[in-house]
Amino acid sequence: MLLYSFLLLFLISQDQEKKLSVIRVQLSEAEAKFREANEKELPEESFRVEVETKRRELNEMIDQFTIVNSTAAKSKASRHSSISTKERHGYHNVVGSEDIFDRW
Repeated sequence: MLLYSFLLLFLISQDQEKKLSVIRVQLSEAEAKFREANEKELPEESFRVEVETKRRELNEMIDQFTIVNSTAAKSKASRHSSISTKERHGYHNVVGSEDIFDRW
């Protein structure tokens, strides 16, 4: 799970990270309320349900972002590979009719 979270950091945008951060804060607050109710031997069922809901919401959002970002990365990679080497690296001479390497 830690490795998954570490890799996810490189795959999500800043906007996505902000959305995840909001859910993480809400989850932390719900967990704190749940622990407090447990320690004080108060009814904790509503807090447990809230924690489970927030965890599920966080996991679903992470899965959604992962799918969206991996699809975008695959699309970008396929566009990049469809461009010729000349176009990708810009190896053209001044006239642009032949490669730099062909001039020598």
